[in-house]
Amino acid sequence: MDCNRWLYRLCLRGPPVALSLRQESVARRLRQLGEGSAAFFIDACGLLAEQPPRRTVTHLVAHLLRDVESAVRWVLDPAFQRGRGHRASVVAVLDELGISHNEPVAEFWLGLTGEGNSAGLAARAHRRALDAPRDADGEFAEFIEGIEELLDRVLRRFEDRYVGVFARLDDLLSSCPAISGLLRDLTR
Repeated sequence: MDCNRWLYRLCLRGPPVALSLRQESVARRLRQLGEGSAAFFIDACGLLAEQPPRRTVTHLVAHLLRDVESAVRWVLDPAFQRGRGHRASVVAVLDELGISHNEPVAEFWLGLTGEGNSAGLAARAHRRALDAPRDADGEFAEFIEGIEELLDRVLRRFEDRYVGVFARLDDLLSSCPAISGLLRDLTR
């Protein structure tokens, strides 16, 4: 694989993780939200790529992706509140980003919500009672495809709508020394 296709883990320990182009894109965009979310995503990708796979890979990956999804909502939900409900938070993000609830990615995301939802991330992260770990089968592969598609769409939309605004604000602020000085004083 081409050296440019290797994305090294964010921490100093551990082997490099080869990511697909979409995974690279998602990891880069997650960094705009915080390094932690990108690290969790990259580790999930690394676990999925391991051969032979770990017996508990579906549970481990679901735990990591659950953290990523929660972080995305925490940053992108304009009024994130614990206890308000997962579905309400997802709806708020979709509305904020102008993504129709009828789009397949929105339907997939909304399909992850609901307490006790067997298709949700919480249920996928945990096993029932003393059941054996779930297999990394075709259904799990489809789920991972859906998560990657969801993250790619939502983070791309966020980047398109907001990240450029902050760069423009930085440019404007740097061109006006009086405002830059005032902001410097305010942030001390």
